[in-house]
Amino acid sequence: MAFRYLALILLNACLLVAGQVLWKIGLQATGLDWWRLLTNSKVWIGFLAFGLATLIWFQVLDKVPLSRALPVQSIAYVLGVLAGCFFFHEAFSWARWLGVALIVGGICLVAR
Repeated sequence: MAFRYLALILLNACLLVAGQVLWKIGLQATGLDWWRLLTNSKVWIGFLAFGLATLIWFQVLDKVPLSRALPVQSIAYVLGVLAGCFFFHEAFSWARWLGVALIVGGICLVAR
């Protein structure tokens, strides 16, 4: 897979995770008070991140077979674990880290 498309998939994954992080921050600030949630700027920036990720994903899908692109996009799971550790101070067991390592190994195999 060309470096350009790997970079686009990584950017897509980063935007997806950024959107999730922003939504969680918005939820922590508002709870499930729907009016406050829908007027929270972080939630809307999260929607914007997802929109941009979708536009990038269209570019990827135009040139890369889905059977290669989608498994590589699973790097978002790894980034999600890292975001959970960094932004929300979530603790993870060695088994979860092993799972992350297996995901990374699978991505390397598919991207070749």
